[in-house]
Amino acid sequence: MSYHKIYSYLLLIVALSGGCVQEFDPPAQGYENLLVVEAFLSNEDEPFEVRLSRSVPIDTSAFVPESGAQITLSERDGATFVLSEKRTGVYQSSGMIAAQAGRTYQLQIKTASARATCQTKW
Repeated sequence: MSYHKIYSYLLLIVALSGGCVQEFDPPAQGYENLLVVEAFLSNEDEPFEVRLSRSVPIDTSAFVPESGAQITLSERDGATFVLSEKRTGVYQSSGMIAAQAGRTYQLQIKTASARATCQTKW
């Protein structure tokens, strides 16, 4: 097969596949103003960070950080770390925390408006 035929087939495939893409606009029904928690506890010796925000309707591109919350990270064996707000919606421990395998940790969050109070299970 010549390069001309291969090029023609590839051009035809690209032209046909370009017309198959159709934009999807999902309905914005059933929106709930939920607390979004982003956190990762690592075994690295580093400050523990939690990001809090609020969910937004699907047709909105805004980011709504949750400010003024009280956050603690507790070890089942007794140690408790209080996180403070470093930037709007970003909370961090004052010292380094290196999680250890086999230990159990609990994250507790109380928002400033008390709209949400939550904690993870042991």
